[in-house]
Amino acid sequence: MMLIYDGDCSFCAKCAKFGKARLAKPLEIVPWQSLGDLSQYGLTLEDVSQRVYFIEANKVPIGGPRAIFRAGECMKKPWPYLAKEPRQDARGYTSVCD
Repeated sequence: MMLIYDGDCSFCAKCAKFGKARLAKPLEIVPWQSLGDLSQYGLTLEDVSQRVYFIEANKVPIGGPRAIFRAGECMKKPWPYLAKEPRQDARGYTSVCD
């Protein structure tokens, strides 16, 4: 599993560092700028320039707030509980995650 973020965004980089320090399950947290060929993940430069993505083997990439929720499930307590995706619309998280 992998979380892809914008390494040029200082807020994103700080959040990535925060997440890496709290991982309980294997998850690579990497800036898209270090990946090279994004098409191997089913992504384009336009995609990763606009939002964060969660990647699982053989699955469609998950972008935006839902990617953050999935990454939170890989972290130490209490983050998995807080990362439970709201059953309503996730639009409130969009401005931070997109």
